[in-house]
Amino acid sequence: MIAQEQLGSIANLKAPQIKAWRDERLGEARFLLQTAAVADDIAALVSRPRDEAVKERLLDWLVAIRGDARYESVTVHDPAGRLLFATSEAAAPETTIPTDAFRKALLSEDVIVADLYRSATDARVQFDLLVPIRPVNVRETRG
Repeated sequence: MIAQEQLGSIANLKAPQIKAWRDERLGEARFLLQTAAVADDIAALVSRPRDEAVKERLLDWLVAIRGDARYESVTVHDPAGRLLFATSEAAAPETTIPTDAFRKALLSEDVIVADLYRSATDARVQFDLLVPIRPVNVRETRG
């Protein structure tokens, strides 16, 4: 009974910390979602994928969100799920996004938090935040 009480106490202490951490991640993702300049730079990347100036601008946004260690990588995918851009080499071209979460994100106007899953390469527990960034004119016609 003592062990159960101790576990309950630990859970009560950790739950608000986990919620605060999750809220911070959602805030970062929503910043990307709501910033028109980010949508413009992603649209430019799609239309000019080899343009180094576009990549530099996008890298500035995404590295700031990634921080030193908050995320392993921040990636940009097209609607078919193909990797277009990543902040690190860790995001290999075969990087996959959970299919259900990706489909949900394509239909959503908000950030999608994917379920926890194990990495295929090293069995670490991971999760994805999917941010459906669309050109501003597309958001205006949907909203």
